[in-house]
Amino acid sequence: ESDKALANILLTLMRNSIIETHTFLVSFVGKSNYFGVFGIYVYLIFIAFLAFLSLKIRKKNISKKQILDINYRKNEAKTSLINRYFSSVFISCVISFCIILYFFMVSSKPLTIDEPKEILPDKNGKFIFDIALLRDNKLHRFAYISAEG
Repeated sequence: ESDKALANILLTLMRNSIIETHTFLVSFVGKSNYFGVFGIYVYLIFIAFLAFLSLKIRKKNISKKQILDINYRKNEAKTSLINRYFSSVFISCVISFCIILYFFMVSSKPLTIDEPKEILPDKNGKFIFDIALLRDNKLHRFAYISAEG
């Protein structure tokens, strides 16, 4: 995050002509902003990797030696805790990944604007629209070019 903050400061300084624009500064700003977007994915993958590593510390082949074996119960509790930890972290990572991916791919799409339809007033100077055209609940653009331009 510090390199992204530094990149934004440098970009502001270059835009305001406080410092000169050099190719290595522009390259640093561009790469920092580009790779900064993917940092969250790296963190999520790393957290999921650590969650999978937590499964390695579980005890395997636990067998009861007597009826009220306290070590068996402690190991079962530890294994259950590790399984719950893994499940919650893994589900959180998947949900976070889906939410972040949604905002990067769907929500941040630029708006698309259709070409405006040119309309002309009738002989009384009123604009009349076909109501069936407007029933689709979409945004419509209309253009009117006056005599003055």
